[in-house]
Amino acid sequence: MYVTDRFAFVELHKTGGTHVTTLLSELVPGTQVGRHNRPSDALLASGRKFLGSIRNPWDWYVSLWAYGCSRKGALYERLTRPVTLQRVDWRRGVHGDFAGRLVRSLTGTRAWKRCYADVNDPGAFRDWMHRIADPEWVEHLGEGYSASGLSDRLGFMSHRYMRLYLRSSVPPGSVSGGTLDGLVEWCARQEFVDYWIRNESLEDDLVKALRLAGTPLTDAQVEHLRNAPRTNVSFRGRKRISHHDAATLRLVNEREALIITRFGYEPRTAESAPGEAGAGSNGTYGAAP
Repeated sequence: MYVTDRFAFVELHKTGGTHVTTLLSELVPGTQVGRHNRPSDALLASGRKFLGSIRNPWDWYVSLWAYGCSRKGALYERLTRPVTLQRVDWRRGVHGDFAGRLVRSLTGTRAWKRCYADVNDPGAFRDWMHRIADPEWVEHLGEGYSASGLSDRLGFMSHRYMRLYLRSSVPPGSVSGGTLDGLVEWCARQEFVDYWIRNESLEDDLVKALRLAGTPLTDAQVEHLRNAPRTNVSFRGRKRISHHDAATLRLVNEREALIITRFGYEPRTAESAPGEAGAGSNGTYGAAP
C-alpha cells in the first residue's frame, strides 16, 4: 500500500501493483506501508481517496501461476512446502492427524511442484488451475479461504478481492439474497475504493485516478507514465503462449463470476478473442465446476 497525503493505493496481487507503486513513487511523495494489505480503520477514516487495482481473471490466474514458476510468491511457498508439526491440528488427534496430513502433504507438494516446473507448459498451468479449484486442496491455499464459507462457490481471486477491498466481512446468504446480482451489489456498496486501475488500461486509468484524486500532472509526467516499461512481469524473457483451454476458461467463468460481473468483463470461450471486455452476465452464483 502506497500512502500519500491525498490518497492511498491498495494493490491486489498480480494486477500491475508493483508498476503502479513505482510510478507513484516517482510522481507523488508518499510512504510504502506493506504490500497487498488492507488499510487500517484509521486510514479509511482519514479522508483520503483510495485507488485499487484489478485485472481480468483469466490473465490474473496465468500471471499468478507464472510468478510461482519463478519460485516466488506466498502462494507458491505454501503450496510447495511440506506439512510441519506447527501446521498440525493437535485437537484432531496427534497420530492420525499428523500421519494423514503428512501423506497428503507430501503427495500434494510433489504435484504442486510439477505444476510449477515450466512456465511455457500450458498443460502444467491447466493442471494447476483444476487443483486450485478442487475442494480437496483448498485448505492448502491459506489466507482464510477454506474457512470463508464461500470457497465452494467463489474462486481464489474473488476471495482476495473481498478480503482486501471491502469494509465488511463476507456476507451471509441473507445479505446477498443468494444470487450473483445480490452479491455484486453488496460488494459494490462495501468497497472503499474510489477509483479503479485496470491492468488492461493501467496508464490511462492511473492518469485519470491521480487527477480525480487532486494530483496535478504535467505533460512530461503523463508522457513518462505512459511510456515507462512494465515492472515485475511474470513472462519477461520467456515465450508467452495461450495457456487456457476450453475447460479452464469455463472454470474461470464460473468461479470468478463475481469479478467478471462487477467489473464488466465478458465471459470467455475458446472462440472469443483475448482481452474482450463488455457487460458481465447475470444469474445465480455458486455453480461449482
